[in-house]
Amino acid sequence: MASKKLIFYNHFHNGDIHSARNFVKDIMSKIEYSETIYYHENSFTILKDIDLKHIRDKYPTSELFIENDNEIIINTWFHTQHGHRLHQCTLEALYYNFNIIYNKLNIKLEPIEYYIPTIDYNKFKIENIDNFFKDRKYKKYVYMANGPIRSFQSMEENMDRVIGEISKNKDNLIIIANDSSFKDTNVIESKDIIGSEGIDDLNENSYLTTKCDVIIGRESGPYFFSYVKENTSSDLYQKIIVSTNIRPFLGERYYNPNKKVVHISGFLNKIDEIKKMID
Repeated sequence: MASKKLIFYNHFHNGDIHSARNFVKDIMSKIEYSETIYYHENSFTILKDIDLKHIRDKYPTSELFIENDNEIIINTWFHTQHGHRLHQCTLEALYYNFNIIYNKLNIKLEPIEYYIPTIDYNKFKIENIDNFFKDRKYKKYVYMANGPIRSFQSMEENMDRVIGEISKNKDNLIIIANDSSFKDTNVIESKDIIGSEGIDDLNENSYLTTKCDVIIGRESGPYFFSYVKENTSSDLYQKIIVSTNIRPFLGERYYNPNKKVVHISGFLNKIDEIKKMID
């Protein structure tokens, strides 16, 4: 096996790459290989903390697992013929798929919680975030992933009205992941805290969420990068509000009991409820 290339691939989006990152790291730690290559069409910065080569292309197969004389090829997506069919876009779906893959590789699969995503934030630009949160001037820091969604998993809603309503409490700071037509003194874009151009900064946004008291988002986009162990396991009290049409990637059982996790279907009809949960 030492002479074989280890090839991962995923035909889908940023969150799909992020969701399987701990399976990728675990496999790389448990088998021998000549080199590791990841085929996908997203930003190469997503997995900058993992030592592998990226190729921006679709790998020409949709099979879950292929092994030949020269390569081990692994599909890291939820996969419609396997886990996705049973468990939708959840950690359980990935666990189902990788159980098949690990058996073929003859390596041990760890308990499912082991595969909640973790990021080596030290490989990313986090200094400005740390400095920003040293002086906490606001009662609560609310992170809102207000960007467009790229799947059927959540409702496509204009988030400006939600931002406007929850920002009425001037004791709280609203940190938005994307630009908004709504402006106020207590509304700031995450890129202005990170010191980025607002692109290729999903891991920095992820780190930023670990500093916030409330995380609001949809089961897509930058919100997906708040699915990290720091947000599920830490003792920091947080309220996590997510709009989803399907089962969330991580169900409530994965969170420290000190967290308040609320799943809703759409924000616009729940604005008053959301404001009460924040305030």
